[in-house]
Amino acid sequence: MKRKYKHFQELHRDLYKHKMMLHLMPLGRFAKDRQLLRNMSEEMPSLHGTERTRTASSKGKYLEEYLNGLLENAFCRNDKSMLEFLSVSPLSFVTDLGPKGLEGPIMKRSGGHHIQGLNCFGHHQFCFRWSHRWLVVKDSFLLYMSQDYDIINFVLLFDPEFKVQVGRLYTGTEYGVCIKNSTRDLIIKCSSYRQSHWWSHEINRLAELCDFLKKQRFEGFAPPRENALTKWYVNGSGYFSDLADALEQAKEEIFITDWWLSPEVFLKRPATNNYWRLDEILKRKAEQGVKVCVMLYKEVEMALGINSDYSKRSLMNMHPNIKVMRHPDHVSSVVVFWAHHEKMVAIDQTVAFVGGIDLAFGRWDDSQYRLSDLGLTEESNHVKTSQK
Repeated sequence: MKRKYKHFQELHRDLYKHKMMLHLMPLGRFAKDRQLLRNMSEEMPSLHGTERTRTASSKGKYLEEYLNGLLENAFCRNDKSMLEFLSVSPLSFVTDLGPKGLEGPIMKRSGGHHIQGLNCFGHHQFCFRWSHRWLVVKDSFLLYMSQDYDIINFVLLFDPEFKVQVGRLYTGTEYGVCIKNSTRDLIIKCSSYRQSHWWSHEINRLAELCDFLKKQRFEGFAPPRENALTKWYVNGSGYFSDLADALEQAKEEIFITDWWLSPEVFLKRPATNNYWRLDEILKRKAEQGVKVCVMLYKEVEMALGINSDYSKRSLMNMHPNIKVMRHPDHVSSVVVFWAHHEKMVAIDQTVAFVGGIDLAFGRWDDSQYRLSDLGLTEESNHVKTSQK
């Protein structure tokens, strides 16, 4: 992070303006900020006279003390202008997202998608729109979000086609930076020549060690990982059984998305009672305070008989903590030849079962591949022995 004395002056001015606005505009949305302001034990540190009365050697020490004084106060520390000054956001120090990289406010140009239908028709400058965004650079991707840090608008992954280009020749605008990958040419606009090259340098520096910039074995995008916490399933019996155990361990939330879901399907076989039936498991966890969210494919009823409406009503009638959404609405969205085919279960944002099978009838199987998934193992073995 590089800051000049004028940036300290701008920070002080913005904090002072925010403080005055809270006094003059008693709006409800400022109630939390006013409470922080009332809790201030002393006035804001002052920058008055610093530039003239202090030498270059002592000015740096004074600015350090000034900044530490602001950070000790909750009102100043949480102010938007302070976050911009420090180039931090709610995603800066999330360990699972990788090390903190360069962040800051930028102007982002709309369009640039390689997928038809996501861009404005035409290539004239009037077809584009510039928007203020907060750009976050990590070691395998970058993203931009709204300046209030509440919505992530777009994520651009580093892949073999990743490239960063600077200048009017590539961006059509002065001080522009073009960031490319296989899905989009993202163009941002900076305030100066130096800033545009600084963004380019930092993005390339973080991306140069990314594993996804080159083709891996078998033309894949991901390199082999040692000691990965991953388990592969061949048949539904092992998958359903482990899923049932994981659902039993849920403490906060369960998210399920399926093309077809049968509430009465048994996850552990043979079943002697309803304890391991899917709907009973979800009801049991909902009663314990776990939030259960389910998204199902809303089928065209004339073509498919998976009856997602029944699945939705059956689950939602069991407990208020169970929420079910069907998607899409084929009439209003004019969607016909399209369906949700995701089969995924995520538990407490810690364990996930992905690329799996529907939690529905006809999906359970084991290495014996019986014609029916009902009945006891002893009965199937007896039939097999008799046939010999």
